[in-house]
Amino acid sequence: MIELERDSIHAWIDNNNIKTDTGLPLDFKDHSFIWDIYSDFSPKQVWMKAAQITASTCATLKSFFIAKNKRMDLIYTLPTEADRNIFVGGKVNRIIAQNPILQRWTKDKDSIEQKRVGDNFIHFRGTWTQKAAIMIPSDLNIYDEVDASKQDVIEAIGKGRMYVVRGENSLDFKLSEFYISDESEAVRGFVGDSVTLEGAASLHLKGRFLKEQQSVEVNVIKDGQIVKTYSAESPFDIAYYDDEISQGWSYYRLEIIAKGLRLVTNPIFAHRITKRALLEMSH
Repeated sequence: MIELERDSIHAWIDNNNIKTDTGLPLDFKDHSFIWDIYSDFSPKQVWMKAAQITASTCATLKSFFIAKNKRMDLIYTLPTEADRNIFVGGKVNRIIAQNPILQRWTKDKDSIEQKRVGDNFIHFRGTWTQKAAIMIPSDLNIYDEVDASKQDVIEAIGKGRMYVVRGENSLDFKLSEFYISDESEAVRGFVGDSVTLEGAASLHLKGRFLKEQQSVEVNVIKDGQIVKTYSAESPFDIAYYDDEISQGWSYYRLEIIAKGLRLVTNPIFAHRITKRALLEMSH
């Protein structure tokens, strides 16, 4: 029975007497159309819905089921931080309170921003906030009320164009530019991208504090190893030139350290080919 619960969300709902946020048993009698949506785990879905069809309950329960049984980390976005607070406090937390199994699953970490479910996490974010751009590991993203959300943040989350920051000054710092290009800058790749470059690679990065500027240490990381360290004053504008060409794929990321700040970006993946190899491919 336990194995069936891990594979079937409907078996999990029935066996654990899952209830809604109001304490009523989850019932599909008046919402039979949503039965298939519960059990649909297609990686890309778009819901166009009316109000009051229990879609938020469905999305919430599916997110917990996926985190626990599919062992995925999730990002759940709403338009604003206030929307996030209302949704998590008024819907998600009430669903948890009505269901002992969810209380057990979330006992180790349960906050407005984050729920730990087994070994995985559900992160709740608003899109119209600076913190929305901070990197969070994610295997699956749920975007609620997309039309009212900040579209470039939705795109950034989907493409992995984010970074993680820690420290008391983390929200005061902005990494305004980080990309890789070939020598001519005809080809550019940003965080989360995979690009093919001819010849040497150039990394371009800019950053600043929004309030008081300070000294920073910038580490350029290639394939897991620090290949260059810069000591700079913010705002900074740095170009790193990598002419150590090796065939195949490499990845680059940044680590930035300052007082009250540690930042690490998602990687940029680059496939390097020499001009000679390019000529051989063209013939």
